[in-house]
Amino acid sequence: MQTEYCNVHGDRINVYLRIRPLQNGPDSDSLALYKRSETCAEVIHGSDVSGGTGHQGKYYFDRIFDADTPQSQLFATTTLPLVAGLFEGVNALIFAYGVTNAGKTHTVHGATDQSDADSEGLLPRSVRALFQFIESRAGSSTAAEDGEKYSVFVSCLEMYNERLVDLLCEPRERKDLRIVEEAGEMNVRGLTEIEATGPDHGLALVRAARRNLQVGQTRLNADSSRSHGAFCLTLVRSDASDLSLYETVGRLTVCDLAGSERLGRTQNTGARLKEGANINQSLVVLGRCLETLRWNQRHPSAQHVVPYREAKITRLFQSAFKGRGKTVMLLNASPGAQEMDETVNALRYSSVAREVQPTSALMTQRSRGNDASGITTLPQALSEIQLLHAQLAECRAAARAREQEVRSSLSRMWLNCVRQMNDVTFCELEAVRKMGKELMDSVVHSRDNYWRSQVQFHAVQDRSKNSIQNVGLTADGESRVEPDPQGHPTELPPVQIEELNRLRQANLQLQRMVYASRQQAQQCRHNHQSCCEALNQEQIKMKRFVSASKQTIDEQRRALERAERICIDREGKLAVLKNQHAQDMIQLEKSIQRGKEEKAAARAEREHMRSENANLRALLLTVARKPSKRKRDEGHENMQQPLPVTVAEPEEPAPKKRRWFWPSIPWW
Repeated sequence: MQTEYCNVHGDRINVYLRIRPLQNGPDSDSLALYKRSETCAEVIHGSDVSGGTGHQGKYYFDRIFDADTPQSQLFATTTLPLVAGLFEGVNALIFAYGVTNAGKTHTVHGATDQSDADSEGLLPRSVRALFQFIESRAGSSTAAEDGEKYSVFVSCLEMYNERLVDLLCEPRERKDLRIVEEAGEMNVRGLTEIEATGPDHGLALVRAARRNLQVGQTRLNADSSRSHGAFCLTLVRSDASDLSLYETVGRLTVCDLAGSERLGRTQNTGARLKEGANINQSLVVLGRCLETLRWNQRHPSAQHVVPYREAKITRLFQSAFKGRGKTVMLLNASPGAQEMDETVNALRYSSVAREVQPTSALMTQRSRGNDASGITTLPQALSEIQLLHAQLAECRAAARAREQEVRSSLSRMWLNCVRQMNDVTFCELEAVRKMGKELMDSVVHSRDNYWRSQVQFHAVQDRSKNSIQNVGLTADGESRVEPDPQGHPTELPPVQIEELNRLRQANLQLQRMVYASRQQAQQCRHNHQSCCEALNQEQIKMKRFVSASKQTIDEQRRALERAERICIDREGKLAVLKNQHAQDMIQLEKSIQRGKEEKAAARAEREHMRSENANLRALLLTVARKPSKRKRDEGHENMQQPLPVTVAEPEEPAPKKRRWFWPSIPWW
C-alpha cells in the first residue's frame, strides 16, 4: 500500500475532530465553530445567535479535519496505523462520538451507494486494508518459510436499550448475550463470529449487519441511529500444516455510537423517547468513566472506582481504557450555531478524553477485620462498599468462568478417555475374537485329524489282524508255524514278511500323528488361557484409569466448593459492612437531629435575651431622662441638659448544659 503511515501515540487516548459541512450551505453568519490550525478549533457563539447562552473558547485535538477532507485521508491518519498494528499483537478501539446528525455513521460506514468507492467509511476501508496486508505478507519469503496463514473473523454487535443483540444472527435464532472478562479482555459470550474468505465477503457481512441496526426518524435526522453499533475484526494466525491450531493476533473494534439528543429539540415520544433516554444515559456513563480515569491519574493516593458496569458500552470499552491496546476517539461536530450548545458539551468531553492515559488499574486488597478498621468517614465506607461490590462481582464472574472451563475440560477429558477406551477395547476384542476363531479352527482341525488318525489306525489295525491271521502270526506278532502233513514246521514266505514290516511302520507313523495332534491341542488351550489373562489385565487397567479420573473430578469439585466458600465468606463480610454502615447512618441521623434541636433551643434563648436586653435598655433610657427634685430647684437650664447614661452591654449567656426532658406520663 502506498499510503503514508502516521504515528499514533499509545500513551493516551488520541482524539480527532471532524467538522461536517453545513446543511443549508456555507453561510458565514450561521457558523460558530472555526478551524484555526491543524490542532486548534475555536468556538465563537454569542447569545444573540440563537437566543442561548454564549460559548467562546479554544479546544485542542491531535488533528482536525474540515468539511473538505476526503475519507481516504481520514482513514490513513486515524485507522490505518491501527490496522497495521494488529499484526504486531496490538488491539485497537476507535469510536465515533458526537451529537445527533453530526455525521458519525457517514464517517464509520460511508455513503449508502456501494458503487462509490471514494465515499467508503473507516470500517469498509479497514476490511480492505486488512486483507491487503495479509496478501502482502503471504507473498513474502518469511511467511512462506514459517508456514503461517492469517484469517479474519467478523462479528457485529448492537446495544439497543441496554440489551446486547447479535447482528449476524437471524432474529428467531438470537440468544442472550453477556459481556465477560477472559484473561483481561472483554469478550461477548455467545456472539457469532464468521470467517471472511475475502474483502468482498467481509464487506457483505458488514453491510448485512448494518441493515439489521435499529434506525428511526426524528425531527433532526431522517435516519437516526437508535442504538450503539460495534463491529469487530479479529485477526487469527494458524499453522498451514495444522489448521486446527490457531491463535488470536489482534482485534480491531469500530464503534458507531448513537448521538446525544435533547428532548426540547427532538420532541420524541413513546419508543423514541425511551431510546433517547437510554442513549443519553450510556453516554453520560461514558463521560463519567473518562472523568474518573482522569481523576485517578491526577490523584494516585485517592483512587475512585470507575463505573464501567453501569452501561454496556463502557463495559465493552473496559479493556481498552485499562491500557490493553490503542484507543482513538473521533469527534464529529456540526459548525452550525443552532447545535452549538450540544456541540460544546461534546468538545468538553473530548478535552477530558485527551487527558486520559489508559493504565492498568491494579486495586490493592486491604486485609480488614469485621470491625472495618481504617474507615473513619461515610464517603470512605461508601467507596469501600462499592469496591467490595466490584471485587465480589469480579470474583463471581471469575468463579463462573473457571467452573465452566473446568466442567468443559472435564467433559472433554472424560469423552476422550471413553472414546480411547472404547477404541482400545474394540481393537483388543477384535484381536481376541480373531485369535479365538483361529484357535477354534485349529482345535477343530486337530480334532478332525485326530479322529481321522484314529479311524485310519483302527482300519490299519483291523487289516493287520486280518493279514496276521492270513499269514499265520500269533497275537504277539510271532510267526505261527503250522506243521505240514508229515508234522514238520513250515516257514513264512519273504513276501508276507515284507507286508508285515510295512504294516508295522504304518502303525508307528499313525501313533506319532496322534501324539502330535494331542500336543497341538494342548498348545491351543494354553494360548487361549494366555489371551484371557491378557484381557483381564487390560480390564484391570481400565478400572484403575476410571478410578483415577473419578478422583480428578472429585478434586476439581472440591476446588469449586472452596471457591464457593470464599465467595460466601466475602458475602458475609459485605453483609457485616452493610449492617455497620446502616448503624452509622442511624447514629449520624440521630446526631444531626440532636444538633438541630440544640440549635433551635439556642436560637430561641438568644431571641429571648435580645428582647430582655431591649426592654432593659429602654427602661434605663426612660429613667435617665426623668429629672430629679434637686435638679428642678437648680433651674431650668440645667434641666435641659440630659444626664449622661452609660448602659452596660449584656454579657453573652454561658452555654447551657444539655438538659434531658422526659415525657410526662398521663395519670391514667
